[in-house]
Amino acid sequence: MSDGSLYPGEELIPLPDLNPFMGCDYVHDRHGFIVWRVGTGLNVELLHVKAAVTGGGEHLLRSMLNNLKKHPPYCTVFGFTRTCNVKAQRFYERCGFDLTLVNGVYADGAAYLFSATFEELCKIHLGEGK
Repeated sequence: MSDGSLYPGEELIPLPDLNPFMGCDYVHDRHGFIVWRVGTGLNVELLHVKAAVTGGGEHLLRSMLNNLKKHPPYCTVFGFTRTCNVKAQRFYERCGFDLTLVNGVYADGAAYLFSATFEELCKIHLGEGK
């Protein structure tokens, strides 16, 4: 039922396991914004990065990683970018992500899946483990 009821007059009690899936997190500052959500398997889906200044994307990625470190562990950070978005592909490669072509992601065709382990991204961007 759309009102969250199991039976008439009975309300659905939220489960603690549902909390990570209740919405998106973001950082919005003078560098731009970055939006992500935690999904299954404690994987983090990076949904959007929009830099307002040169170098802003990497600053935002570091901010996201620092936010995620408050409630670890996480396994992988991933997302998708269109095959025509070469600028985004170069950004993700520069930031330590692997790119894999995946067919049928978007209605108009393929996309690149970018992914990297949370641990590796923290090493690269936060200097952890060096």
